[in-house]
Amino acid sequence: MREAFRPRAWAGSITGPMTGSEEERAKGRNFRILAASVVSILAKVVAVGTTLITVPLTLHYLGTERYGLWMTVTTFTAMLTFADLGLGSGLLSAVSRAHGREDVAEIRGYISSAVVMLTGIAIALLAIFFSAYASISWASFFNVKSAEASSEAGPSVAVFVICFGASLPVTVVQRVQMGLQLGFIASFWQCVSSLATLLSVLVAIYLRADLPVLVAALVGTPVFVGFINTILFFLKNSEFSPALKLFSKTQCRQLFSIGFLFLILQVSVSATFLSDNFVIARLLGSDNVASFSIPDRMFSTASILVSLAALPLWPAFGEAMVRGDHAWAKRALRRATWASLAFSGVMCSLLLLLAHPLVRLWIGKDLDVPFALLAGLALWRVVDSTASAAAMYLNGMHAIGFQVTIAIATGIVSLASKILLIPHLGLAVTPWCTVIAYIAFAGIPTLVYLRRNTERRQSNVF
Repeated sequence: MREAFRPRAWAGSITGPMTGSEEERAKGRNFRILAASVVSILAKVVAVGTTLITVPLTLHYLGTERYGLWMTVTTFTAMLTFADLGLGSGLLSAVSRAHGREDVAEIRGYISSAVVMLTGIAIALLAIFFSAYASISWASFFNVKSAEASSEAGPSVAVFVICFGASLPVTVVQRVQMGLQLGFIASFWQCVSSLATLLSVLVAIYLRADLPVLVAALVGTPVFVGFINTILFFLKNSEFSPALKLFSKTQCRQLFSIGFLFLILQVSVSATFLSDNFVIARLLGSDNVASFSIPDRMFSTASILVSLAALPLWPAFGEAMVRGDHAWAKRALRRATWASLAFSGVMCSLLLLLAHPLVRLWIGKDLDVPFALLAGLALWRVVDSTASAAAMYLNGMHAIGFQVTIAIATGIVSLASKILLIPHLGLAVTPWCTVIAYIAFAGIPTLVYLRRNTERRQSNVF
């Protein structure tokens, strides 16, 4: 017999009703989305602030070579984001839909299965690493010369891998909180994590610790904070707490099938939109990369902020669609799309007007960046931001296969056009290739797909 969904007292008092009439559920969703968006942006600001503080401190303390080793080791985090095989995204999607069905037992089963699977992946990762650890000359691998850096290279990598492996099952609680539309709790703990990491790094520097300890402070502190979040959340919400006896092969297969599609989607998007620096370096030379990457990072601020604000829509859409609250989903999609367009349009227009003085203020010198490149970067970030709400809507619909198809098509066309046109038209054509490929092979198909699917429910998205 299915266990009834009984929201905790905090769910009603803090976030608004999760049950009741459609109007009451809509009010609760709107509040939870707003709270999660605000706190997630605050978490990002805190994270950026702590980074700005730690960079000069660690550079001065470690010196150029050891600092470079530290940054190289810790930046492997971005390369290993796919190590969970998409299970985190699959869990978020599954929890949000089970939430809409008010099925606590199903949610708990997914959580238990995800913890077991991610723990298994972590153990396998650690076993593979330490089986090869002794046979690798880490000093040569990182091309460090000094005796101190050479002795610290291997232990630093080992500490990083241990911390990363431990983080895989710990991330479950964040996905569960987001899937239950409690993203503001996850973002709050991210703020705590950033501040705790800053304190840990400062203490390590004060104690003149060696590089492996600094790596532990930077990468291990978030794991420790995540563990505290896990304990407190599941103690307070014991109906969701994982248990080995609830491990389900069926739910594992479901999570993996969903997660694998998310993995392909993430890899496709990353390969498409993060390969520009490499393409430019290969076609025009590395000396042209800065003229593209620096203004690109400046304009990317708009889409980063919009994506943070839009992320809470994903579980809300998933839960609403399962409940049949399609009218709210339509309104939320329309409002979020127009809000994203307005915010990114204004922000990117201001950045376009102030681009050269901002770049000069940022890096201390001006860059020879053509206006056509700046305009293309601004337009691309507006298009990318405007599409964020639709992407969350498709996630909520479980339309991952469709997104994978358009992402692969967009990536192929975008990359091919850049390879063909950049040598002849120069650096400025790069973002325009992305914009045109995205609109033709992702934007327009998405509009058609949404209209057709909403018409089946006798409604219209726009």
